[in-house]
Amino acid sequence: MKKTKRIVLLVISVIWVISSTGCYLMAKGNPIRYFQAKREIQTYIEKHYGEEIVMGELSYTSKTNTFYASVTEADDSRNHSSIVYYPTGEIGDYYQFDIQSRMEEEVSSMIYTFLNTQMQLTQEDITINTLLELPPFQYQLDSSYDPNIPVTIQIELNQEFSSKEDYIATAIPLIQKLQILGIPIENAKLYSYLPEDGNSCYRTELTSFEATEEEMVSHTKIVTIKK
Repeated sequence: MKKTKRIVLLVISVIWVISSTGCYLMAKGNPIRYFQAKREIQTYIEKHYGEEIVMGELSYTSKTNTFYASVTEADDSRNHSSIVYYPTGEIGDYYQFDIQSRMEEEVSSMIYTFLNTQMQLTQEDITINTLLELPPFQYQLDSSYDPNIPVTIQIELNQEFSSKEDYIATAIPLIQKLQILGIPIENAKLYSYLPEDGNSCYRTELTSFEATEEEMVSHTKIVTIKK
């Protein structure tokens, strides 16, 4: 009887150890990978940022088997983001991504305000997306847009146009307004979906923002794309 009891207690102990280990691994990850992730992220920070950002707590997400390190700017702890260590051993720099996203939002807002003032276009009329050729590791989260950074802009005209000529009557003046905005727009795409076909649109795409009105018209086409 005592032997059976000892066996039962031993089995329960083993189950408890296995369960506790499983819970630990789910919460913290593999200890070897934990320290590997910590070392790799710290090395990445030292290489690209020096002492500009500080690594904080390292957390683990079992769903994606990924480690997340919180990071803050050394001169302003209110500015914070994260750097990720993926199962593949790759580093995901969310801090750099957040810098770019904030700056692109700033430029989009600036363009919208300008077009609203110049052409009375509202947020219901246009949807603006911008992409910056941002040099990495040179800016912080509160950095303002540097007007020397090239911009790619995409604007959807949300209103319906009865014809290509009707579309051009709005699109071309809009582009001409952007030409005087004073930021280096290297690529621009304007488009508006045809009301009778949600997969086709009028589209004006320019790789030179110094284009004449005739060139803008010649670059306006009806194209079919997948939403």
